[in-house]
Amino acid sequence: MGDYKLLLGHCADYEWPAEMSLTETAKSMFARGIDLVDGYRGWMEPLFEAVMLFRDCGSRPYAFAGMAYALVAASYIDGDAYELEGIEQGQAWLDEALLMVSETGAVGEAPEIGFVQLWLDRAKGDIEALLAHVVRLEPANEAHFHTQLGKLHYRCRAQRFNLAQAQYEKVLALSETRNQEMLAHQCMVALFIAIMALATREERLKKVDLAAMRQKYGERGRVVFAAMAPHSQRDPWFWHNYSLFCYYMKQYMRSARYNKEALALLEFGAAKELRERLSYRVGLLYALVGLVPLGWWGRMDVLVRG
Repeated sequence: MGDYKLLLGHCADYEWPAEMSLTETAKSMFARGIDLVDGYRGWMEPLFEAVMLFRDCGSRPYAFAGMAYALVAASYIDGDAYELEGIEQGQAWLDEALLMVSETGAVGEAPEIGFVQLWLDRAKGDIEALLAHVVRLEPANEAHFHTQLGKLHYRCRAQRFNLAQAQYEKVLALSETRNQEMLAHQCMVALFIAIMALATREERLKKVDLAAMRQKYGERGRVVFAAMAPHSQRDPWFWHNYSLFCYYMKQYMRSARYNKEALALLEFGAAKELRERLSYRVGLLYALVGLVPLGWWGRMDVLVRG
């Protein structure tokens, strides 16, 4: 937490471009910076490198929009949670960028700037605003990756699984970089985890058959994780999400192994919280079959071997 403050501090002495025009060179550098932000997985270096590209792109609107996008990434906590102050800062930077574009008469010429609003809406948890902005942007941006990804985010947040699956396939087809491909996969991962978490809660109220839900979504989820795995071995959030998915699938030993992988790469709150939940589950499992004393329930270092 607080990465957005590190980012703002890093950029405090930057001299941002004075030029207002939206040149092709600036657009290209902006796109490279956006791809670096898309690859952010908890370490600040990609964000620092990205904002240097934005600073040097030669276009003030692109630079400010890029900074807004980087602030969204740096404000992420876990799940659907973001640090509100960081998002407010990002909105302020984007508002400045959009005002500049409007004043130059170039409205509609820079979808690369407009799409950043989708990520701010998503971070605020305002899915209706997200949908409204997708509807406004989409007619002229049918093949724009991030606009279509925003639509996928909406469908995933609304848990419209069949529509999300179709949009996911469309977004994958539009992806041009590895980071873009991973973003599409991550959307579906979040949807699978949300569905299984909801099913687990509803099962306690006898409203759903959790075994049927696990059968329906489990295999589909594993397919997405398998597609991500070759390129995600050093990604702590990949291992955490896989661990969380397995937790809701009641595969506690596998979940514990993946949790250990996540924490070996990066100590972060969401993974540490899951470790506590797993300590009980795995310890109870071992105790029930008589492999460890009940007093060892919380010893994940003993219960889970690398």
